[in-house]
Amino acid sequence: MDKLIMTEMKQMMREFGEIFSIINRGELFEDENNMKECLYKCKKLQNVLMNCTKLIELTFIELQEKREQALLALSYESDNEKRLKQLDSLVLEINRKQQDK
Repeated sequence: MDKLIMTEMKQMMREFGEIFSIINRGELFEDENNMKECLYKCKKLQNVLMNCTKLIELTFIELQEKREQALLALSYESDNEKRLKQLDSLVLEINRKQQDK
């Protein structure tokens, strides 16, 4: 997904560069075609921005899910360790009681 985000970011930078270039050269208001072309490129840039935002959001959600799974796994391991310690202490207690008899 990181490569896809980078591809979208590069596309976004190209689109922005083209729009900025048109504005910077003063071509935006020369004629109707230039204005339409610039508006088209702005709309295209908007779409790329939306795609990039969605990809970043999906990446964030994916990372959150991995984090939660890791925390659950650690919690599960911790619970198992506690149970094992309790069992060990019970076995020791039983052994002591048997030796005392």
